[in-house]
Amino acid sequence: MNLAADARRFDVSPAWMCWAGAVPALELFASADPDELYRHGTGLADGFRERLGLAPTGSAIVALDDPDGVLRGVLDAAGCTVAGRAGRVRLSFHVWNDAADVDRAAEALAGVFPPAPTAR
Repeated sequence: MNLAADARRFDVSPAWMCWAGAVPALELFASADPDELYRHGTGLADGFRERLGLAPTGSAIVALDDPDGVLRGVLDAAGCTVAGRAGRVRLSFHVWNDAADVDRAAEALAGVFPPAPTAR
């Protein structure tokens, strides 16, 4: 692409398709009940924790010790989007997650959680 040397270089069409979808999406999110969203995310996370034999915490975030990255690797391979850093793997449940996501993650970890103790 050859851009003009003056301000005409900024004369391009905006991303109209994105803009057209942004308004209804923002209106939908703005109309959602925050308490219901909280209950949804924390309910999924607590259900996941229960499947692993862990106590509920009332948080939509689940962080598990994963010093060798084994849990993260298993979750990645199962198609779960997770974060891993500082020897932990983190799962966060949000409005777009559902019970199938909990099932996928819990089933992926069925053979490897809790992790075997490391030899010292």
